[in-house]
Amino acid sequence: MKRMMSWICALVIALPLWSQKEQDFAARYMQEMKALTIASNANSDSSARVMLNRKKNKPNEDLELITISPRMVQEMTEKIKNNKSADILSHIKSIRIVKANRSANKYRTEALELLKKNKHRYQPYTTSNDPTDEIQVWMRKRGKKIVELITLNRDKDGLFQVVNVTGEMDDEFIKTIAKM
Repeated sequence: MKRMMSWICALVIALPLWSQKEQDFAARYMQEMKALTIASNANSDSSARVMLNRKKNKPNEDLELITISPRMVQEMTEKIKNNKSADILSHIKSIRIVKANRSANKYRTEALELLKKNKHRYQPYTTSNDPTDEIQVWMRKRGKKIVELITLNRDKDGLFQVVNVTGEMDDEFIKTIAKM
């Protein structure tokens, strides 16, 4: 009986720790691309820049990851005077932006493949799942709440961008930010 209680206590303690370590899509994508961190502030909660060159395994500017940490989002929420903007930020935990300054089609294809490979985790938010769409929106849900929103954007100039927002969102929240 004591052994079973010990296991239950260990699971109760470990579960929140495990869920906090859950990777978002941007982190998975950069890990899949074997990204190298080449520059970041001394403070781990500040924005970090990550760059990648898969073939030469040395840093270049093919991919760049910019992270706005939960602490930074909280600080922005506290400093904003506009109630509507502060309310919007209160639903957001973190934001990660992955940018590719060239090879947009290649990086976009790899991002779509990763999303589809993890179809048990991610699903299209928008009704169109046409791979030729310039903008695609995907989501990850936990219950009725959207906990992760991923936007893939390819423009005509060959630039590709992933915007990955984590937090507690719902359809009403997404409609509000879409109007902005």
